[in-house]
Amino acid sequence: MTEDLESQDGFSLIEVLVTFCVVALLAGAIYGGLSHLARMRTITHVISAEQELDASLNYLEDLISHSQNLPLMDQRGARASLIGDAKALRLVVQARTASDRFVLREVDLSLHEDAGSKSLSERHSARRSSGAQHEGEFVVIADVATFEISYLANADGNQTKWQERWDGDGRPRAIAIKLEIARNSRTLSGERAIFFTH
Repeated sequence: MTEDLESQDGFSLIEVLVTFCVVALLAGAIYGGLSHLARMRTITHVISAEQELDASLNYLEDLISHSQNLPLMDQRGARASLIGDAKALRLVVQARTASDRFVLREVDLSLHEDAGSKSLSERHSARRSSGAQHEGEFVVIADVATFEISYLANADGNQTKWQERWDGDGRPRAIAIKLEIARNSRTLSGERAIFFTH
């Protein structure tokens, strides 16, 4: 009778338990690896968004700091070389063309909303005539939560006065930009202050 029990087909209880243990160990290792990959993916997205925000702020800082102190074309006798409010800015910049020549352009930076998504756009036109059409437009950065500009007026004495609007002669002493973007259910923000040398 012992010969009949030993020759039966099937798995013993120990073989089944060992198999379950091996499968559980493999499942734990795979789950741990996948959760690690998910965390790495989140970190990568955050770093990418931070780099995008930083690159956009660097671009805006460079554009504004290299603006020209020349009057805007359609100011009807006014000498404003820069006008703006808390959400938009218009200024004169020097740009390089495809033929390596430099030309003056008037640039408008403003927030545009399309299908519920806000983006910071740059529109530019040549300074050939007062009625120049916009020649180009591109998005500086998309999915903008907040874009705020403030202007530092020329100081009277030792007072510092930031304003939400600039339409005076020339340029302010400085411009401060605050930019917040929404990425992957997170809001990232950055600020820059650009000081002009008069």
